[in-house]
Amino acid sequence: MKSYFYFLLFGTVLLSSSCASILNSKYQRVTVLKQDSTAFYFDGKKPQEENGRYLIERNYNGHQIELRREGYKTEYTVQGYHKASTLKYMSLLLVLPYFYDFGNKAYKYPSVWDYSDITLKEWPVREEDEKEIQLNKVDLNVNAENYTFREFRNFQSYLSRKDVAPVINSNEGDSLVVENTQFQDILNEILAEKGYIDTTRRILKNSYINNMKINATVEKVNIDLINKTAVKSWVLNPSVKHDLTVKWEVLDYYDNVEFEMTTDCESGVFTATYYGYENVVLESFKDAIEDGLIDFLNNEEVHKLLKDRSQLDVESAFEPITLITNNEFVTTLPESIKSSVTIFRGDDKGHGSGFIVSNDGYIVTNYHVVARSGDSLSVMLSNGEKHKGVVVRESKVYDLALVKIEKDSLRPIKISDKDIEIAEDVYAVGTPTAEDLGQTITKGIVSARRKRDGGTELIQTDASVNAGNSGGALLNKEGVVIGVVSSKVNGIGIEGIAFGIPSKTLFEKLKLTY
Repeated sequence: MKSYFYFLLFGTVLLSSSCASILNSKYQRVTVLKQDSTAFYFDGKKPQEENGRYLIERNYNGHQIELRREGYKTEYTVQGYHKASTLKYMSLLLVLPYFYDFGNKAYKYPSVWDYSDITLKEWPVREEDEKEIQLNKVDLNVNAENYTFREFRNFQSYLSRKDVAPVINSNEGDSLVVENTQFQDILNEILAEKGYIDTTRRILKNSYINNMKINATVEKVNIDLINKTAVKSWVLNPSVKHDLTVKWEVLDYYDNVEFEMTTDCESGVFTATYYGYENVVLESFKDAIEDGLIDFLNNEEVHKLLKDRSQLDVESAFEPITLITNNEFVTTLPESIKSSVTIFRGDDKGHGSGFIVSNDGYIVTNYHVVARSGDSLSVMLSNGEKHKGVVVRESKVYDLALVKIEKDSLRPIKISDKDIEIAEDVYAVGTPTAEDLGQTITKGIVSARRKRDGGTELIQTDASVNAGNSGGALLNKEGVVIGVVSSKVNGIGIEGIAFGIPSKTLFEKLKLTY
């Protein structure tokens, strides 16, 4: 009787302090079925493997599973306990202690985790002759009828009902419209890792020939919410999965749309236990966009555009255009202001600059100033007169354009065919950001001559220029054009770095002649 009393006392202490689960080991050996060459990660770490089985620490929370392979997109799912350990039920001997026995070791995982049906998507490898590609923006434009949810009691319910579960529409008016989300920065980091973006020499590398842009607009969203439920749930913390419909646009260097396509994409399953409530939705959404991005990059038409260099052939076939000048060029810097113009592109509030190069109305500017202008180009002379402009030649490769207005007896600025000298004085003429300031002239020097990838040249200057100066003339002190303003480097702490296209390019590439 005495020995029975001690046995009962020992059992009471053992079980009432969750010691039934202590009899279980801290780790459980599980078999993981997966495809060859796929690495298995549990909550961000590769668990210890013994005799073909993995040692997994017992825990009643949901866990993030990752299947990784070099050169492939990581796939995500979740795993939790399957049922309470048999030892837990020993607590029933004393009834009340059973309800206290919720230690991590009181639970048991399934003995086999089967992920053999999960196939990883291979990231396409950028070929040497393909353009670099950059995600320009990721927008959300989802109306209420395309913004839906599905709810599941637990992960077991999700696995058994994911193909038949009813869809719940969001409340009327719950549209999802967000421009320029943070995801383009995140995905551009991935594109850089995959070799699609060269993060070095960006200023001198980026060009029409070397670069292509992508816009992504999310048009449909479904969110699977796998909720925290009762003790027998595989996953005690909420998990999330996204299904998206995304419209992709291919844009050239000047934002002209060249191709469109739509992809249906899906994320893996992400658990808040691992990522936290604040991040789990963002991680799932990003994963779905990445899934669609791979399908997009594998599209045959996208591959063709990445390799497209046909514009070089188009521009090499330009016929010469003779400029009529009667040798009546401006001869001073003040006169050159009168031969500079402001160019407006239809309803677009932006503007650019240009300069007159013939008596009969030919004007030089940048291609990016007139891109997408159609038949709505307007040119304002220095005296305020406005004329309809027509683009008669464009060089996307060298960012140059020739515009014609119906106006005679104009006084052109002479174009130099000589190389520029470093430290030479230079004057930038054009209409700055505020168009009501009219034609403005600023002084600087030629800071350097730069070579871009592909062999094209740029003039670097510290003359003050703004966006509205694009297409305006860079002049020497005799009032002769030595370059065309093309761009400025912007950024915190960056001042005095602007670039122009050497004037000899107008003869060599735009095929102008006197």
